[in-house]
Amino acid sequence: MFKYNNEILSVEFYFVDLEQNKISVSNWHMLEAEYLSQLAILNELHDNGSAEFTENSCDVNIFTILKLSDIDKLILGLPDFYPYEIFVESDGTLTQSTFKFKYGFYDFAPNGTRLKTERKGAILKVEENEYLLSVHQYLICEAIDEFNNLSETEKGSTVNLKKLSEIKMLSTENGLVLEKFLNNQESFIPEKIKLDLDFNNGQLEIIPTLDIENYIGFTNSFDKLPIIKDMYAFSGGEGVTTRVILSENQKSELSKVKKKEKFLIKN
Repeated sequence: MFKYNNEILSVEFYFVDLEQNKISVSNWHMLEAEYLSQLAILNELHDNGSAEFTENSCDVNIFTILKLSDIDKLILGLPDFYPYEIFVESDGTLTQSTFKFKYGFYDFAPNGTRLKTERKGAILKVEENEYLLSVHQYLICEAIDEFNNLSETEKGSTVNLKKLSEIKMLSTENGLVLEKFLNNQESFIPEKIKLDLDFNNGQLEIIPTLDIENYIGFTNSFDKLPIIKDMYAFSGGEGVTTRVILSENQKSELSKVKKKEKFLIKN
């Protein structure tokens, strides 16, 4: 009999005899008449470097499992993909070290019924049925669990916002729903900051701008304070809040801009 075991980071495929003892891989060739399709898939995955043979099994990486075709999953006896939705919510103040993300499995989000589930890696048990999560669904659950397990000293506004940005990128797939508050939080980590020169009332101004829709919001926030901040937050239309997160190098360069601007105005 052909079986599999969910090992969280991989799936172990194996054969058992009538006494339910695992059959050695060295004897699998004797099973080709009955299990040719299963053996062909496992051998191909091994040849591609996506699976590893042990003494009694073939272990396949979980990401390889999630990317298999529907027919290959059917042949290997794997569950169907999870057909419902995952709803992600906030728990606490986004920029504080006590913040966490919450997620649940719903028949319809956000106003549907929360399903009673048990997740082990990429396999989700809903009552008596098992399902496979998609790649993005699996990555979101793992990312949230990893973040929530951080200590409060490891969290903070920058770490929290970077994780939200990661989750939002993954949530573009169907079946992943963010609450309205999280959906309205935009985080931007710029690779480059453009500096423009402008004359205003006879004075030269150095204006930092970004390649984002509400770039003027960043410029106005930047001009309000003489010090350089780690993060600049500003509001846009339809309740959207954008937060720009600066690297230490960018903060250093912008500090120089502030000093040059003061020198130009003074002289």
